[in-house]
Amino acid sequence: AALAYVLFGLAVALPWAPFTREAGWAGMNQPSFDNVFAGSQRILVASMVAYMFGQLLDIAVFNRLRRANSAVRDRRFAEALPILEDVLRADPRNAFAQLVLGSAHMGTGDYRAAIGQYRKYLELNKGSISARVRYGIFLYIAK
Repeated sequence: AALAYVLFGLAVALPWAPFTREAGWAGMNQPSFDNVFAGSQRILVASMVAYMFGQLLDIAVFNRLRRANSAVRDRRFAEALPILEDVLRADPRNAFAQLVLGSAHMGTGDYRAAIGQYRKYLELNKGSISARVRYGIFLYIAK
């Protein structure tokens, strides 16, 4: 993207050949060319900023999920619950957060909440055999 930005800038900055300014010239004119390619630089900058913002947000969510998953693995369920609930408030379709939250509820002994979370996980991963197996296991455990 940075190379394209530089190339568009050079294309707009380079002087036009003298024959393109003659009265009989039927090709592209400079104002039209500048309008298209100078605008492209703004679009490139905007897309790079949006991409960077998205990456930073993705990293933040990933780190929170990693921290919650570690807490569940270490049996610190009370620590994991608020992190996962917060992530799911922002993105209810985050299947991994649904799965880990189900495990955290299972660890606290709240089987009804765990089954609800696993059901949501299964809805997001309908074709997943492992999701169905986990759901069945937790239904059996919760009896």
